[in-house]
Amino acid sequence: MNKSFICGIRGFTLVEMVISITILGIVSATVAGFIGPTIRGYVDTERRAEMSDAADTTLRRIASDIRAALPNSLRGPNPASSACFEFIPTIGGGGYRAVTSNTGTGNILDFTTTDISFDYLAGSVPSAAGNRIVIWNMGTRGPVTPAADAYVGDNSAVIASATATTVTLSAAKQFPYESPDHRFFVIPSSTTIYSCTGGATGRLIRTTRTISSTPMSVCPATGTVVVNNVDCTASRFDFTADALSNFGLLSMSLVVSDPDSGERIRMYKEVKVDNVP
Repeated sequence: MNKSFICGIRGFTLVEMVISITILGIVSATVAGFIGPTIRGYVDTERRAEMSDAADTTLRRIASDIRAALPNSLRGPNPASSACFEFIPTIGGGGYRAVTSNTGTGNILDFTTTDISFDYLAGSVPSAAGNRIVIWNMGTRGPVTPAADAYVGDNSAVIASATATTVTLSAAKQFPYESPDHRFFVIPSSTTIYSCTGGATGRLIRTTRTISSTPMSVCPATGTVVVNNVDCTASRFDFTADALSNFGLLSMSLVVSDPDSGERIRMYKEVKVDNVP
């Protein structure tokens, strides 16, 4: 015989519900007291890591550009400012032929008269429009007459074409000085500029301008943004060069802030500038 059973279901009383809610509230408050600071600490750490990474990446990028700059080309504006600087980048170079081969062949670069072409023994020569050959750039450290300054252009010449072995200039040129190491650099027609602009809530930009013998009169305010949220009133770039040696030092101090929390971090880096021409 089948029998059916009906099971009664007993519910919670109001007192039990109140006690359960009270206990749950106490447990939640206790857990929140432990988890809350941990979460805030994690968020703070992430924010500071992002600011540090942004500053470090920016300074490393600048350092990489400086190491590939034309020797003795780094300079600031006039009047002097620690908010910006410019330099002439190099995009190629090599060693020019200074003597003929054992068989008496080879197109040497003649420094005693004008010359329009020469062989090079190693390196690369991009021949895009406006690219120039520079030899023994001493900048403002060079002799007064004639100078050896790529900003002035007396030691540079425009490239007309280049093969794997020979460079042809757009016009015959007598370079004023030989390089002790028989080397040359290839530069574009423009300089590279880093400028901090916008005050305490500014940004660091990277821009260019045509090579000119006249230094910048003001730091540029427009260009490609490298990093935002920079305190340009506290950031600075200072370059010192030893007149008796072939080296200089670029000191960079970059202050990056977080607009929401107001926190700031300062990153400092020094770059040794090779001024061996």
